[in-house]
Amino acid sequence: MENLFNETLNSKGSSKQFKFLEESYKNLYDNTIVAMFVTDLKTLKLVKANKIGMELFGYKTKKALYEGFTAQTHFVNPNEREENVKTAVLENEVTTKIQPMKKLDGTIFWGRIYMKVNENKSLAYTVLIDVTEQVKLEQENKKYIKILEDIKVDSYKVAHDMKSPLANIMGLADFAISEAPEGSDIRDYLTVIKSEAERLDRNVREIIVNTSIKKEVYEFQSIDFIKIIEDVKFSISFIDGFADIEFYDDINKEFPFANDKLVITSLFQNLIDNAIKYRNKNIEKPFVKIKVETTIDNAVIEIEDNGIGIAPDKQQDIFKLFYRATDEIDGNGLGLFTLKYNIEKLGGTISFESKENKGTKFTIVLPNYCKEGVCDC
Repeated sequence: MENLFNETLNSKGSSKQFKFLEESYKNLYDNTIVAMFVTDLKTLKLVKANKIGMELFGYKTKKALYEGFTAQTHFVNPNEREENVKTAVLENEVTTKIQPMKKLDGTIFWGRIYMKVNENKSLAYTVLIDVTEQVKLEQENKKYIKILEDIKVDSYKVAHDMKSPLANIMGLADFAISEAPEGSDIRDYLTVIKSEAERLDRNVREIIVNTSIKKEVYEFQSIDFIKIIEDVKFSISFIDGFADIEFYDDINKEFPFANDKLVITSLFQNLIDNAIKYRNKNIEKPFVKIKVETTIDNAVIEIEDNGIGIAPDKQQDIFKLFYRATDEIDGNGLGLFTLKYNIEKLGGTISFESKENKGTKFTIVLPNYCKEGVCDC
């Protein structure tokens, strides 16, 4: 390109050709669809701008733009202009930022700024694109995401509140069936009631899992592990296999503990439910051992069973989305994926040890948010 430019200058009629190139460049610069500026880095004054740049800020002439353009006039946060320049000088490459800016009449718009300095760092070349509509769209999306998140949280709470009444209905129906005469119509009706209540219970549990997926807003509050565990056990006490399980609880709450109650509840709901589903039906005493120990920094939760365990070739997949170890047991493959996602978002970890036909132990470590100004614990 440089050789071509030199040949053009040295050739016959070079003056005319150079003028043509200069006019072509000027025409391209002035009529491009993006705003372009050149800034003197010593004075931070604009020394050149194209027509789009002039009109973007609401000026009638380029002279007025050069004289009137200041950080205070056109940057919502005036210090950002100097920061842009410093970043461009230090990084010595094109820098990109999106910032709120002001037109001459005070109208706010969002600009995407691309800036590059020349070799001797005396001039800054800037391209500015009005991305207000894009930013508004992103803000609208965030607003709708927040609304959806609120709906998910409300749905979770409603579904969770339904579990206890459903457990009562299933328990009473079961008791009434045992008291009703064999072969009577009332016994058949009660059997249908119990069956439908169990179906509704399964749907409610699916809602709890699905609405807790990728939770983005966490609320920290004091956690009563004993009450949560008892509530969870009661809510699933009428599912098949619960009565076969021997529970051993060891809750050592030496330090007050705070975290997100919905995630904690979901944690016990998922892991206890799985322990019952995957119990070993060939042993005499299936058990679930729950151990909780809190410190000033965290809580360590262990949930261990002596169920069928997880085959070695499947262990790397259990936290994957929609993964199910077997088609013989109901589930949608969201539970452990959701659980791991939320635990890690809260700054915690989840791990497990499992031996086929011996059992599985999950270990969860969650940070303690029981701090002044975070919750009322």
